[in-house]
Amino acid sequence: MVKRLLFVLFILSLCYLFLSFSSEKSILGRVISIDSSYENIKWLNMPLTYYINYSSCGELMKTRIKNAFLILENESEGKVEFHEGDFKSDILITCTSKINFIKGFYESGEATYYSEGENINRAEIVFYNVNPKANNKFAGGCTGYPNLELHEILHVLDFSHKSGNSIMNPLIDGCKIKEVDRDIIEKIKEIYS
Repeated sequence: MVKRLLFVLFILSLCYLFLSFSSEKSILGRVISIDSSYENIKWLNMPLTYYINYSSCGELMKTRIKNAFLILENESEGKVEFHEGDFKSDILITCTSKINFIKGFYESGEATYYSEGENINRAEIVFYNVNPKANNKFAGGCTGYPNLELHEILHVLDFSHKSGNSIMNPLIDGCKIKEVDRDIIEKIKEIYS
């Protein structure tokens, strides 16, 4: 019980810091990198482990997040791999029912990664407006294809926002995007070969 309370307090503290110090805001979310002054920053270890806080995310978001990881594994031909782990995993994922508005934009998620030099060593993803008990409510992504989840996972792989017809476009454009950009997949293959 004490560990769970400490974990919740830690996540709430991080959310406060994110809201206080980040300047990149969008409808899909924002990425915050700590010490990202390196051009070719990447994870050293593969496979990456992830932990989904099921009590805050619920079954629908759990399925969408796992599907997003599987899509990236398949599209990259296994160059990036993800395995479910525990709360000490590389990527911690939580959800909150909080609805987050920044300067008139609804924020669906945010991603943060921490690095030492050119190496990413841990990351956190938070999805907003998630009702874990309702199977028809989830963060602001599109039904079916896990565009929001892919967007945030790509942030923790150090991909930034892009304009145009891209999964990394910060604005949802009628849910037209149904795949990860080819150039992003090719870059992942190059980085993790």
